[in-house]
Amino acid sequence: MRKVLTVAAAVLLIVPACTSASTDTTAAGPDATETTAAGATITTAPPAATTEPASAGTLDDPIPAGTWATVGAVDAVVLATQPDATEVVLADNEFNEEPAPGNRFVIWRVAVANVGDEPTPLIAELSFSVVGPSAVAYDASSYCGVIPDEFDAFREVFPGGRVEGNLCWEVADEDADDLVLLIDEFALSGDRAVFAAADSDVALAVDYPIPAVPDTDGPLGSRGNPLPLGETVTVADWNIAVTGVIEDATAVVLGENTFNEPPADGRQFFIVAIEATYDGAASDMLFASTLFNVVGSRAVSYTGADSCGVVPNELDAFSEVFPGGTVAGNLCWSVHSDDVDGLVFYLQESFAFDSEPTFVALR
Repeated sequence: MRKVLTVAAAVLLIVPACTSASTDTTAAGPDATETTAAGATITTAPPAATTEPASAGTLDDPIPAGTWATVGAVDAVVLATQPDATEVVLADNEFNEEPAPGNRFVIWRVAVANVGDEPTPLIAELSFSVVGPSAVAYDASSYCGVIPDEFDAFREVFPGGRVEGNLCWEVADEDADDLVLLIDEFALSGDRAVFAAADSDVALAVDYPIPAVPDTDGPLGSRGNPLPLGETVTVADWNIAVTGVIEDATAVVLGENTFNEPPADGRQFFIVAIEATYDGAASDMLFASTLFNVVGSRAVSYTGADSCGVVPNELDAFSEVFPGGTVAGNLCWSVHSDDVDGLVFYLQESFAFDSEPTFVALR
């Protein structure tokens, strides 16, 4: 009896075509300049919108690669496929383990765009799996390992923003050349879209949405109408204020530690200094109560995945603080340079699913 191994979502480096999306994992803004994996710099003006989404597709009649389909509040598209990515995966990290005998790693490159009216963390929206002739789905139960340009589902994507990257599964050899991709909405009786593989490992050129412009007439503290720089914001039992900004902190960060690596092409280090005073009854750690991020015109949040390395006067968010105590220091993100002009800082209570973020201007 043939043994079929269930597998995990991860990712691989599939080199995109210069006329298509680059290896960049965030949404491109107007007239975006990006750098491909091969090092070529391209400039692309944003299209008017995504193509008209297709129907959901079926196992026998999947949605063609390069065609958008709606899954819940997002649109998704398959850009490229690599039916045997084993060598690339193993070469990416010395700790990656070889697939079991009779199995191989396969890579699918996808893009997901938020076409709804509200920001969404993609990790809460979607799940990915593939299925082949064995009729048994390969899901997230087995991981390929450390993969370059992984699809980053942990970012918050605002209306019009998009994330692009690679997904990887370990599959049986007899399934690998005849897979379809299943994208499911995380919801009871949620949407499912079924996609066909692409014919190439070079990313197809597709239209992307233009990120929505935030409403400047929204309530004070919203993304389009942020609080002024320096204004105190109360989150849980903490009173927090932005006390300073270094928009291009690249030289400062690189000078702090010789092991810090420079930002990728088209990016720069961006420092936000904050001060937080605890006003609760017992004690707390700042990291346990508050989330900090920045977002710009690309409409995709910058997270801990955009770390700058060792940062001067880094904020100590892990110290236990008692009533009246204050911690202060720097937060830093590697951001796209074309995002800097529109960056705003936002913070919200951790693990409170009904909490609304408060946005603060950085200029």
